[in-house]
Amino acid sequence: MRFTLTGALVLLALVLSAQHSTPDTVKAFFTTEKIEFDGKLSEEVWNQAQHISNFTQRELDFGQPSSEQTEVAVIYTKLGIYIGVWAYQKDPKSVISKFLQRDFDFESDDNFKIIISPFNDRRNGYEFIINPLGARADLLVSSAEDSNIDWNGVWDTKTTITDAGWFAEIVIPFTSLKFKKSDHHIWAINFERNIRSKNEQVRWQGWSRDFSFESIVNAGTLAGMENIGYSKKFELKPYGLAGYAGNNASKTDYTNKVGADLNVNITPTLKLNLTTNTDFAQVEADRIPVNLTRFSIFLSGEREFFLEGYQNYEFSFGNNRAFYTRTIGLENRQPVPVIAGVRLFGKEKKSNIGFLSIQTADKDTIPSTNHTVFRYRHDIGKQSNVGFITTSKISEDKHNFVDYPNDLMDIFASISEVSNDFNAESGFINRKNYRLYTWFFRFTPRWFTNLGVRKMNFRPWGFNYYQTLNTGELESFNNESRPFGFFLKSGEYFEYNLLQQYDRPDEDFDFTAEIIIPAGKYWMYRQELQFGTFQGRRLWMSAAYQWGGYYTGHIRTLETELGVNLSKHFNLSTEYIFNSIRLPQGNVDTHELAQFINYAFTTKLSIAYFVQWNSVADYLAGNFRLHWIPKVGTDFYLVFNQSYDELEMLDLRAPRTNTGVAKLVWRFVF
Repeated sequence: MRFTLTGALVLLALVLSAQHSTPDTVKAFFTTEKIEFDGKLSEEVWNQAQHISNFTQRELDFGQPSSEQTEVAVIYTKLGIYIGVWAYQKDPKSVISKFLQRDFDFESDDNFKIIISPFNDRRNGYEFIINPLGARADLLVSSAEDSNIDWNGVWDTKTTITDAGWFAEIVIPFTSLKFKKSDHHIWAINFERNIRSKNEQVRWQGWSRDFSFESIVNAGTLAGMENIGYSKKFELKPYGLAGYAGNNASKTDYTNKVGADLNVNITPTLKLNLTTNTDFAQVEADRIPVNLTRFSIFLSGEREFFLEGYQNYEFSFGNNRAFYTRTIGLENRQPVPVIAGVRLFGKEKKSNIGFLSIQTADKDTIPSTNHTVFRYRHDIGKQSNVGFITTSKISEDKHNFVDYPNDLMDIFASISEVSNDFNAESGFINRKNYRLYTWFFRFTPRWFTNLGVRKMNFRPWGFNYYQTLNTGELESFNNESRPFGFFLKSGEYFEYNLLQQYDRPDEDFDFTAEIIIPAGKYWMYRQELQFGTFQGRRLWMSAAYQWGGYYTGHIRTLETELGVNLSKHFNLSTEYIFNSIRLPQGNVDTHELAQFINYAFTTKLSIAYFVQWNSVADYLAGNFRLHWIPKVGTDFYLVFNQSYDELEMLDLRAPRTNTGVAKLVWRFVF
């Protein structure tokens, strides 16, 4: 049998077309009616709007119709877009929904996802996620594999649960989206429903297992919206704050502060941010892990001013980042006052622009500093781009690949290098003078499905190879192979991994205050076992045990996590990590404990307490955070932090640091 190129192209076209079913366009219905926002979908306009119900399984029975009827309709007004969801369920008692708080753990709850690309570039977009209780989460999407969950958009949902299933109304104001100016709008849109009791996942379009939901290129089309635009051009977010800060070596300082952010929609796709007297008091406390390497640990940036449009400033190579928001307003993990800042970001045709300039004030020995970043990217084809970034940090004394993922296999390769004189003052750089070769290969065939296996999980080879740039000598090497692993249809997983590591520290480095790792060349070999249970259950757990070589000796590591979902209001999780390190220079046992306690009164009012203990740093800290949303877009935070060191002489009445703050952020649009 001859297999020609034409035949191959026809087969490929059939495979790709199988990701879509008709209708693949949903038409938005315009209404001037007042919509009772209650999650009941009882207004006549919901009956008049087009309903789509052609959802197809991605998991577990690929290509089969959804086992539960799912319908969606879209209507719009002069101010925003409304989405109605009918998530029918034959056994309503099987609905799994345990969370109420903002940015809930949607991977373990029944949920419904919406992704919208108003630019219709099928690259960038907004993802909105709800559960049957009305909890909300959202992401900014910049590619099929890159999204930011720390962004919080202005939108809302109301839900109801009945004997027929669960139902939702979602409203997204046009002021929360950026889109081109046009008389007739064509947007990319897609929907996904996850039914956790069956581990079933269904999508409206693009249900191929080779693509994530964030692959907007596979989405359907939203049509029918005409003559819409920003009725409000300005967004003003003033804040007021009162707080205190003290430690056991000085008296308590009290502070009162006001400031504001002003957002201006210059065009429907280009936004200007202005900020003055900026404060980041609402940010959650960092998790401080035990560091067993000779490199700095990367901590994510979660401060609101930097979140929207973050993808316009992203530029990474290896573990390094040319721009890292934590270099701004924080020095040595201590806040530095921000005088003012400006950001211009957005998209014009195929050009993606990100400009930022922020001036921080002097504090103690830290001089007033300006941080400036300019990032430009130009779209090429459907998924690629080319661009550049330039950064500067100016004070009194300083100036400044290939990825092929699919369901059966994931292959990634890249080459990057950083010269010895590279200085990204506004970035995160944990090593210089290297060339990095990266290769990753994962193989996940769907074998033994009749035995309850969803898919196997093999990793034949995956490595990072660091070469000293000016000598060509091997500096570091990390390789992980997985000869055996699997995911079950019930949600459990198991892995057996082989790890190979080489490190060449050219200088001695301090592992602890008492133990020094001498310079040298070290090959280290380890084995690892991992398993975990389905997190949709009331009680779930995961564990990993690793053993093998560590520099001049050996290491055994145990990582465990236990979660308890007591009710839709009350959820707990505990993480514990233990390292037993045996070296000729001495033995070290390290402990790291983190406890997360979350209580949500409603979807708009929640409290969280996070406590952590790190035995290497001799550090104990607690973070209490109350978050109240009087109305969507307005936030009240009440935050208390305490930390302790020298734990052998622990006195809970005398913390090393003790801070508290109350902050109200209001939102006006005009």
